[in-house]
Amino acid sequence: MTRLLLPAIAFSCFFQISFCQKATVLGKVLDKQSNSPIPGANIIVDGTARGASSNEDGKYVISEVAVGTYDISASAVGLVKQTRRMTIAKAETVRVDFSLASDVLNFEEVTTTGERTFSAASSEMLRAIDFELRPKQSAQDMLRLVPGLVIAQHAGGGKAEQIYVRGFDADHGTDINLSVDGVPVNMVSHGHGQGYADLHFVIPEVVKGLEVYKGPYFAQLGDLATAGSVRLQTRESLDRNVVSLEGGKFGTYRTLAMLQLPLESASISSYIAGEFFHTDGYFDSRIDLNRFNVFGKVVSRINDNQKLDFWGSAFSSKWNATGQIPIRAVEEGIIGRFGSIDPSEGGRTQRFNANISYISTLENNSTLLTQAYFSRYLFRLFSNFTFFAVDSLNGDGIEQDDSRFIYGARAEYTTQHSLGSIPAIGLVGTSFRADDIDVQLYHQVKRQRIGTTADALINQKNLSFYGQEELHFSDVVKLQLGLRADIFFYDVEDKIRDASHTSVSGSVNKSVVTPKANLVVSPSSELDVFFNFGGGFHSNDARAVASNKAERTLPRAWGAEVGFRLKPIERLTLSVAAWGLDLQNELVYVGDEGTTEANGPTRRIGIDIETRAQLLDWLYADVDMTFSRGRFKELPDGENFIPLAPTVTSSGGVTARHSSGMEGSVRLRHVSSRPANEDNSVVAQGYSVFDASIAYSFLNYRIQLTAENVFNTNWNEAQFDTESRLLNETEPVSELHFTPGTPLNVKMKVEYHF
Repeated sequence: MTRLLLPAIAFSCFFQISFCQKATVLGKVLDKQSNSPIPGANIIVDGTARGASSNEDGKYVISEVAVGTYDISASAVGLVKQTRRMTIAKAETVRVDFSLASDVLNFEEVTTTGERTFSAASSEMLRAIDFELRPKQSAQDMLRLVPGLVIAQHAGGGKAEQIYVRGFDADHGTDINLSVDGVPVNMVSHGHGQGYADLHFVIPEVVKGLEVYKGPYFAQLGDLATAGSVRLQTRESLDRNVVSLEGGKFGTYRTLAMLQLPLESASISSYIAGEFFHTDGYFDSRIDLNRFNVFGKVVSRINDNQKLDFWGSAFSSKWNATGQIPIRAVEEGIIGRFGSIDPSEGGRTQRFNANISYISTLENNSTLLTQAYFSRYLFRLFSNFTFFAVDSLNGDGIEQDDSRFIYGARAEYTTQHSLGSIPAIGLVGTSFRADDIDVQLYHQVKRQRIGTTADALINQKNLSFYGQEELHFSDVVKLQLGLRADIFFYDVEDKIRDASHTSVSGSVNKSVVTPKANLVVSPSSELDVFFNFGGGFHSNDARAVASNKAERTLPRAWGAEVGFRLKPIERLTLSVAAWGLDLQNELVYVGDEGTTEANGPTRRIGIDIETRAQLLDWLYADVDMTFSRGRFKELPDGENFIPLAPTVTSSGGVTARHSSGMEGSVRLRHVSSRPANEDNSVVAQGYSVFDASIAYSFLNYRIQLTAENVFNTNWNEAQFDTESRLLNETEPVSELHFTPGTPLNVKMKVEYHF
C-alpha cells in the first residue's frame, strides 16, 4: 500500500492549496414524518463544491470548509430540499441537522459534487431515482435497474436467471458479484454453475435501494466481481403496514404482507414481511411454480454513535420446467412453441439466512462496521439439455443437487485523516467466508436416479484483506488507490470410489493480489470525468482446482475505462463510459458432466451510455445502451466469437408520477442478435419487448395494472447452441435451442396501507 501511495503524494504537489482556517461541518439528516435516518442524502455547501452523502445512520461529515458564511442544503429522492444558513468564523466543528419532508421526485437535485463516486456507473442519486420510478415485479427483476444488464429465465421461473452484462454471458453469476446487506448471494462451486446467484429469496418490497459497480476497480469487491457488482440494501423500518393481492393470466397470483412489530420504539424499529407467489405458467405443460418468502428485521439504535441490526429470512420454491427446445422440433410440428421435449424437468430450492451487523462511529469521524452471517441452502434441479444424444434408451436427463452451509464475517474501518495537507479517507477491511458443500450429479429418467456421475464433499474458504485511500487534492481532483489480497483454501473429498472414475479429491491453497486505481476530475459541478483501472478475478469450481492443481484456478481480469457524467441542463444527466476488459481464461461449467472447460483468454471492449431526464414535474424518461465486442484472443478471426456475449443491449422508458395519485410507465427492452458459438454459424435471435403499467393511489389504497409484452411479440428469452438428438433421429444435430419469452401477460395488483 505504501508503494501505491508514494506516487499519489508526489502528484499532490501540483494541486495543494492552503487548508488553514478550515472547519468541519457535520450533522444528521432525518425524515420529518418518521424521524428516522435518511441514508444516501446529498449534502452540499453551496458555492464551494464541498459535499458529502449521509451514511446508514443519516450522518454526514464535510471537512475542509473555509471561513465564511454559506448556505448548506440537503436533498434526497422523493423529499423536499432543505437549505440552512451557517457561518464559520474559525477552525471549528459546526453541526447542521436537517429534517426533510416528502415531495415528488426532482432531477434538479441530481448533482455530482455531493456524491463520493469514482465511476460513471456508480451514481447514488441516479440509482435511487431509478429504483423509485421503475416497476419491480421480483427481486431478480431489480437487476434490470443496472444499466446494460439483461436477464433471461429458462427453467420455469424457479431457477436463477441467466445474466448478461458488459459483453459477458455471466451464466447465473460467474462474473457479477451480488449481495444483500453484505450477505453473499453467489454460490461458489455450485452444482449448477460457478457463482450461481439466485435472488428469489429476497422480497422486492423490503429492498430500499441498490449500489451498482461496473468493472474490477473497487477494493471492497473480490471474487466474481469481474464485470461488476450489485449490492442490495434492505429497509431499516416501515413507514406503514402494507398488504397486497395480485392476480393475472396463466393462473398467476401473489400475496404480500409487511407489518411493523410491537418492538417499535424511539430506539428500536422492527418489521416482518411475507409473500407467496404461484403461477401455472404460459407453457403447454403447467410449471406449477410456488414460491414462499418470509423476512424479519430488527434495528436497535443504542445511542447516537452505535447501531445494531439483525435480520433473518426463509425461502422455499418448487416448480416444473420445459427446458430449452430445439428449433427443428417446432418447425417440424413435433411440439408447439410453448411445448416441451422432456416435461419432467423442474426443481426445488430452499435458503435460510441470518445476518447481524454492528456499526459504531468513533472519534475523529471514524466508523467501524462488523458483520457476521449464516446461510443454509438446498437445491435440486432436473434437466435434460441433449435429450437422447448420449443415452438413446433412457435419455440424457440429469439431476443436480447442492446442499451447503455458508458462514462468514466482515470488518471495515473507515477514517478521515490527512496526508500532510491533503485530506484523505482511509478504508481497511477483512472478510472471511466458508462453504461446506455436499454436491452430486445423477443420471435420471423422469426424476428417478439410474446412475451417479459426480458425488463430492467440498470445503471452500476465502480470506481477504483490502485497503483503500481516497485523496482529495482539491475540489477538482480526487484519487482513489486500493489493494486487495485473497487467499482460497480448497478441500475436496470425492465420494465415488469406482476405479474407472477419475477422482477429484485433493487440497489446494491459492492466492491472488489485485490493485485498483480511480481518478475523478470535476472541473465544474455539472461535469465529472472518470479514469478507472484495476484487476479482478473469479474463482473456479473447487473440483476443477483440486483435480488440476497447475491451472484454471483464479483467472485474472484486467480492466480500464474512461468516462464522464454531465448535467448539461437542469433535469438532464448524461453518462458515457468507454471500457475494456481482458480475462485470463474463459471458464465454462459443463453441467451435464460436472466439469469445467478452460477456453482460453478473451478481450471485451465497449461503450455504455446512460441518460436520465425530467421532462415535466411529473414526467421522467431514461435510456440505457451498451455496445460491446468480445473475442477469444488466441483463436483465428471468424472462429473467435465468445458464445452468447451480447453486442447491443438497450432499455428505456417514460414514467409518469403525478401528485394526483396517478402514475404509469412504458418500457422497452432490446437485445440484438449475437453469435451462439465461436464461428457464428448459429445465431441467438435478438428481440424488442415492450411492458407497460398504470396505477392510481387514493386514501389508503393503490391499484396497479401491468401488461408484459404489450404487443405479444414472439421472442426467445434464453438461447443456446446445443447438440441434441430427438427420439426419432439417428444422429445428433447442433442448432439453436431456446426458451420462449412470455406472451402478453396482464396482471392487477391491489395494495392497502395502514
